[in-house]
Amino acid sequence: MRVNAVHPGSIDTPISAGADPVFLRVTVEQTLLGREGRADEVAHLAVFLLSDLASYIAGAEVPVDSGHTSHGCTKPIVHALVQLLKDLEEQRIAAVRDRWNVGPSRYDVRI
Repeated sequence: MRVNAVHPGSIDTPISAGADPVFLRVTVEQTLLGREGRADEVAHLAVFLLSDLASYIAGAEVPVDSGHTSHGCTKPIVHALVQLLKDLEEQRIAAVRDRWNVGPSRYDVRI
C-alpha cells in the first residue's frame, strides 16, 4: 500500500471566494507565481499519484502552492492580520471624513 499527501496552498474554490480579500491578497503575494491555484492543478497531481506512473512513490508530501512554502514556510498569519487592521483603519478614517465632509489632516493618527 502506498500513502502520499497532497498539500494544496491557496486554491481558487467556492470556499476561498468567501475569504477575506486582504487575507487572500497577502497569501497570493507570498507565492512565486502571484496567483491562486486552480482545482484542476491539484487534481492532476492526485491522478498522477494514483496512477502506475507513481508506483514507486510512497510517503511523499507534495505541496501544490506555487512555492509558498519553499522559502522556509509561510509568513506568520500575523502579517495578514496587521494588514487587515491597517485596511480597516483606513476604511474607518475614510468613513469619518465622508460623514463630516473633511479632507486629510496633518494631525491624523494611524496605528
